[in-house]
Amino acid sequence: MVGIKYAATIVADPGVMSAGITDFSIFDSGGGLTLYSATGPDGGLAAYRIGTDGTVRALNQLPFGAGSTLPTATRLLHVDLGLGTDGLAALGRQGPTLDTFRLGLDGALGSVRVDLTPDLGLAETPGLGLQLGAHVALAQADGAVLRSFGRDGTGLLVQRDAVDVMAQTGLNRGGGITAVSGVSVGADDYLLVGVAGADVVMSYGLGADGRLQLVDQIGLTSGLGIADPTAIETVAMDGISYAVIASAGSSSLTVARIGADGRLTPVDQVLDSLATRFGSVTSLRVVQADGHVYVLAGGADDGLSLLTLTPGGRLAHLGSVEDTASRALASVQAVDLGALGGVLNLFAASATEQGIAHLTLSTAELGTVTRGAPGAVTVSGGGGADILISGDGANSLRGNAGADLFVFRPEAAPAGGKLGEVLDYQPGVDRLDLSALPLFHGVSQLSVAQQSWGARLSYGDWWVDVRSDGGGALTAADFTDRDVADLDRVYLGNAGDEAVVLSDATVSGQSGDGSGPASGTAGSDVLVGTDGGDLIAGLEGADMLRGGAGADMLDGGSGNDTLEGGPGADWLIGGEGLSDVASYYGAAQGVGVNLKSPSANTGDAMGDSYLGIEVVLGSVHADDLRGDGYSNTLVGREGDDLLLGRAGRDMLRGDAGNDTMDGGYGSDTLRGGDGNDVLYGSQGNDRILGEAGNDRIVAMLGNNKLFAGAGADTVMDGPGASRLIGNAGSDFLVGGAGNDTIVGNSAHDRLAGGEGRDKIVGGTGNDYMVGNSGNDWFVFNPGYGRDTIGDFSVAEGDQLYINSGFGAADARAVMMLARDTAKGLDFTFADGTEVLLAGLHDTAGLEAQIVIFG
Repeated sequence: MVGIKYAATIVADPGVMSAGITDFSIFDSGGGLTLYSATGPDGGLAAYRIGTDGTVRALNQLPFGAGSTLPTATRLLHVDLGLGTDGLAALGRQGPTLDTFRLGLDGALGSVRVDLTPDLGLAETPGLGLQLGAHVALAQADGAVLRSFGRDGTGLLVQRDAVDVMAQTGLNRGGGITAVSGVSVGADDYLLVGVAGADVVMSYGLGADGRLQLVDQIGLTSGLGIADPTAIETVAMDGISYAVIASAGSSSLTVARIGADGRLTPVDQVLDSLATRFGSVTSLRVVQADGHVYVLAGGADDGLSLLTLTPGGRLAHLGSVEDTASRALASVQAVDLGALGGVLNLFAASATEQGIAHLTLSTAELGTVTRGAPGAVTVSGGGGADILISGDGANSLRGNAGADLFVFRPEAAPAGGKLGEVLDYQPGVDRLDLSALPLFHGVSQLSVAQQSWGARLSYGDWWVDVRSDGGGALTAADFTDRDVADLDRVYLGNAGDEAVVLSDATVSGQSGDGSGPASGTAGSDVLVGTDGGDLIAGLEGADMLRGGAGADMLDGGSGNDTLEGGPGADWLIGGEGLSDVASYYGAAQGVGVNLKSPSANTGDAMGDSYLGIEVVLGSVHADDLRGDGYSNTLVGREGDDLLLGRAGRDMLRGDAGNDTMDGGYGSDTLRGGDGNDVLYGSQGNDRILGEAGNDRIVAMLGNNKLFAGAGADTVMDGPGASRLIGNAGSDFLVGGAGNDTIVGNSAHDRLAGGEGRDKIVGGTGNDYMVGNSGNDWFVFNPGYGRDTIGDFSVAEGDQLYINSGFGAADARAVMMLARDTAKGLDFTFADGTEVLLAGLHDTAGLEAQIVIFG
């Protein structure tokens, strides 16, 4: 791992300009870098100059002013104003106009506002957008319509086209546009649009005349698990364009190759794990600098993760930083990064804490990224933290000095065998990445055979020889999960070739004639059967097979296929893909699907049999979906659904309706969706998201990540070191045994720790907190409201963590604010934030339990 350092928390004056920041933008102006930030309605825009020595100084601010309204979170958009002048637009705050501030040569925000059009003629407020070439694209956040604009003769924007993105998804599942990005591939421009609800990413060609043409879409219905896409960034590397897609619901980062025709081919996907900090990821930035492509991601996981994109579009983990009482990294909602003078500057803003978190990384630490050639060749690194990727064939990798990462791919030996070898492994310093191996998740799956020169690591039919740097033997104790797979990678199984889509490939024949076999191609096919008993084979590619009525046999072949048998006793065979889908979306009534015991199926699923099915999509009615003990994805869609994952690493999605779900054994991800849901974690390190509605979340065992949604939720955890995160409603969060982190966020919450040393953060609103047994710490930042601690105990070692933004230089200054009231000791700060230690009247020893941070 590289050495990411937390440099400072930057607090603006007045503080409201660095609280509730929703977006950043870094711009190269005047030979240097300028950081711009945007807040909610009480703040405004601010500009900061980033120095070559790593310092950051404020340039100026532009408050939004009294009475400002923000229908959506403010997003920043750089716009070319012509004549070499740049502008910065604040989307989401001024109604249906594009209100832009002129930027000075030194990067400062100009006081002159430039309205690029007095009236865009829109009924909605643009909340998302970008400039791509001569055009500007805008969309309402969570809206349905994407619009393109060009310039008239005076430089003002004129609408050229508008498309109903939601209608073009072909899915009636609610949601809206949540991300917009763009890329130029050769002479052609493409817009990429993320759609929550439908859980897809759409690719639109943007013509020279501003016309929009849908060319492709990828998502859950095509076997790719991107749930609630929240951000999309694009980058070109080695002549190939890539999109990096952040998805909050699946806590995933997905890389898709963008073809010359705008088509999207998924090439890599990683999920948040205990080693990373991008759970429920909402913020993403990708920057190319100093020969590396950096990917910075953050979300509700109380921290940041820095990754790099390697040749071929594969992500590698550089390092992660977690939140502490002295860092402003709780519930990250904005990130950005920029390289200057050999320093990579990382910035983040919290939804609950004041200030801008500034982190740095010396790019001198980073070495080369090298992919080996085919055959038995040796690939060598230098003196830095190198990333060496084995090519096709058994390469030998030598890292030399530095903390190196050795990457091995199953493509090096598709039929099994030796993947390659490491010549100078340093335990505790170097890492191996075996996460590309199918279904590989950690060191417990490896067979470690000690050798006089090191060790042989075996997984299935593959093995890697690891020779120690000193020439001695290595044992299983020299390898941990983070040493061999610190990224939780989804095996996509792509052939890597551009797909050919047969949009109207239909099996001919009449009802009941059993027309016989139909076969697809090596690409991605759509094959539709008759009302008889059909045999349909998809062969290679990500195919869509529909059987119709009758007893059909659908065989997807290789690739991640979607199989829809329809009524009748069907055989659904997923084949070699690892995300093959059994879809019941068109069922006229609710279905019961039991992958483990199909004889218990009901509705359109009655009589169906399965082989190699990993994903089940339910109907729009009340479904009963149950896994098979392996790693499944179960999606209930509309209706009051029951989802049971059983063993394995499952993903359960209720979507709309009042759903009940239980992940079972294994480390599962559960998402409630709309409605009042009940979600059980059972055993394993689970990630559970309540989402909209008044939900009940219960985690039994493991180190869990539990996120309340927009309603008034109840979240309860068992033993283990877990994170419980509230949201916009008045939540009740209860930790169990273990050292938990409990964050209320907004609204009036009730927060309770259990046994152990718990970190409790109320957030905004008037919260009631108890630590229960153990030496707990309660964290307070400016703007938190009137909070009460019901059981603060000096004797148990409880502590108050007070942000320096309140103006208190030390614990004694905080004690000067203490008032003994009938209810207990009361601390009221200058901004109105109040902390009541209920029932405590004795100040003896209290000063020693106060910590100033920030």
